[in-house]
Amino acid sequence: LMTFRDTLKGKDVLIFDKRMVAEDPLTLQELGDEFGISRERVRQLEARLTQKLRVYLKEELGDAVGAS
Repeated sequence: LMTFRDTLKGKDVLIFDKRMVAEDPLTLQELGDEFGISRERVRQLEARLTQKLRVYLKEELGDAVGAS
């Protein structure tokens, strides 16, 4: 996961660190407040980031990653 993290930039790094891999993740609202954007926009960024992670894992691990 840290290798994937190194490919990220800007808000993606913070969303990854503070929400996706955090032991006590921030809420969408908390991140939105921090960035000055809506929680819906944070949700959209998180969804895009999750898709990037799926693609990365599929490339790295191949068939060992589920299709869902």
